[in-house]
Amino acid sequence: MLRSSTAFRLNDMLTTNLVSLEHNINKFLLLDQQINDGHIFNVWPAILSMCYPFLAHKHLRDCLIIVVLRGWHNKVKLNAYHFVEVFAGCANLTLELLRGGYRGSAFDIVFESCHNALSRNGLRLLLDAITSLREGGLVWIATQCSSFVVLCRHQSQRCEANGFLGNTQRPLGNHLMEISCILFLVAHLVGLHVVIEQPVSSVMPLCRSMRSVLEVTTSRRFSTYMGSFNGPSVKPLQLWSPWPKVALLEREKPVGIVTDPLVIHHGDQFTGCKDKLAESQQYTCEFGQAVMEICKTEWSS
Repeated sequence: MLRSSTAFRLNDMLTTNLVSLEHNINKFLLLDQQINDGHIFNVWPAILSMCYPFLAHKHLRDCLIIVVLRGWHNKVKLNAYHFVEVFAGCANLTLELLRGGYRGSAFDIVFESCHNALSRNGLRLLLDAITSLREGGLVWIATQCSSFVVLCRHQSQRCEANGFLGNTQRPLGNHLMEISCILFLVAHLVGLHVVIEQPVSSVMPLCRSMRSVLEVTTSRRFSTYMGSFNGPSVKPLQLWSPWPKVALLEREKPVGIVTDPLVIHHGDQFTGCKDKLAESQQYTCEFGQAVMEICKTEWSS
């Protein structure tokens, strides 16, 4: 009798959670229709079915529910990982989390070609990793920013008039943005802590798909500086997340850092120092350690 009663309560809880999940996805699709002309509704099903062929011809709502249910099933497993770092670069954030005793994965095409987020297998690898994390795990997304920052504005042609999609004949940046949106939303719906990082001049958060995701997840913008974490330059960053503890990474603009400029202005155009820009894109170990300490307080409570 006790077993039957427990099973009934679990089924009732699952039903309640599913109703809430479906409601949240429907709200997201309505928002997509209002501010994005249904772009996500039309594009995402093909992306998800590319990764998971059994999702072909299903409504986007059902595709997302199926992917999220997998994450719900996995996140209660005792051996589930703690974190995933996407577009990890030199992976100093992952390094510090590993040093803190946590288990996770770092993904970047510079490590392996199979990490290519724009390929069928690469995106599936990322989604599989995210939906295999423990309850309250961390998903950190640092999407390649070159197409979205002010330095490349002349080439990208991103502006408010075109929804910051810019020159669609150069689609790489937009494709990475869409993939980042999918990863962010899935991670949030699964119940994970998700953060997306961009330089302060990046307009990625203004792109309509990203705006829809950030709004429906009630994400807010946090500001910090890599120079406050022993970075080689001031490097202002914007962090977007629904997780309030990201505020612990906020810092005042550092003073006294004297370096050669990363970007030189020529009227309305900009020239960047390639080597210094590449160096500035790497997280310092101090920054990774700060993220690890926040996770430590979260996961030990």
